[in-house]
This record gives sequence, C-alpha cells and structure tokens, in this order.
Amino acid sequence: MCKQLDEIYEKLEIAENKYLPLTEYEYPQIGEFRQCRNSITLLKVEISRFNEKQIRLINSILVNKVAAEEKEKVATLVKKLREEIKLLMNELNKKNKKIKELEKKYIALNAKYHALKNDHDTGDSHYMESRRLLERENAVLMRHNLEFFEEAEATNRRNRGLENNLHLLEQQNLAIRIFKVTANHFTTATKLPLKTNTVSGRKEIAGVSRE
Repeated sequence: MCKQLDEIYEKLEIAENKYLPLTEYEYPQIGEFRQCRNSITLLKVEISRFNEKQIRLINSILVNKVAAEEKEKVATLVKKLREEIKLLMNELNKKNKKIKELEKKYIALNAKYHALKNDHDTGDSHYMESRRLLERENAVLMRHNLEFFEEAEATNRRNRGLENNLHLLEQQNLAIRIFKVTANHFTTATKLPLKTNTVSGRKEIAGVSRE
C-alpha cells in the first residue's frame, strides 16, 4: 500500500512539473497537486501507525496465548506429579508399617529362641528341632525384612526424583512468566518515531523508504 502511494506521489510531482508553465493561465491549480501530495503523506503516516498497532496487538495476543498454554501444561504436570508423590508416600507408609510389624515378630521370635535355648541348656530334648525350626523362620523373616527395606529405599529414590521434576517445572513456569513480561515490554518499545526529510521537508516514518 505504501509503495502504491509513493508511485502516485511521484506521478503528482511529475504532473506538477509538467503543467508548471501553464500556471500563469491559472489552470491547472498547482496548489491542488501539492494538497494531494500532502494528503498522500498523511495517509502513509496513518497506515504505518495502524500497522504498528496491529503488529503490537497480534504480538501481544500470541505471547499471551503461548504463555497461557505453557502455564496450563506446567500446571497439569505439577498436579500429576503431586498425585504420584502422594501415592508413593502412602505406599512408603504402608511398607514402613509392615517393616515395624516384622520387627515386632522378629523380637518375639528371638525371645522365644532364647527361651528355648535356655530350656536346652537345662536338658530339654526338643531343643535342637525347635531351634532349627526357629532359625529357618527367623531367616525367612530377616529376608522379608531386607526386601521390604530395599523396596522402601527404592520408593524414597523415586519420590526424590519426582520432587526434583516438580522443582524444575516450577522453574519453567517462572521462566514463562518472565518471558511474557519481557515480550510485552519489547512490544511497547517498538513504536517508530516520525522524522523530517531534509530534502523535501516532509514528515516520514523512520526506517520506511518510499522506494
């Protein structure tokens, strides 16, 4: 559009110079050519201002849309991670409770073992068989206790990993908010000033050529 206006402007200049010798007959009116050129210059300025406003508006809409989408994604992931952490914490509490129950059984069996050992020392004939049974039962409980302990440690490691991911997502959410503020600031700073052409004396938009 500005290029077409420039072409019309140049044609008016050519026409003004062409019909300049006829001005003494008061036809055509040279002032009309100049008035048309001034109108074209003002129209170019208004078009440029309109384009700047449209660009700022579109840029602002796009930035807000991207930021909102990223924020929604992060919020969804954070919610999901929190739910997983909650489930893991419940699972960990159950395993810890089971470990405590096994420890109580182990203490009871150990007490029974020592009681039988004392009976053996006093000559109880059933001591050896009872001792073998208790040792096997004790070994099984010790193995189960170790397995539950290892599972609890694995759950703790998974929980720490999820907490780290949650922290990273919260940092990403903060970065999105910073990006939005920076983008809005950049959009405000893109307004182009008018400058005066030292040759023609006309107001032109800085950075916009009539070529």
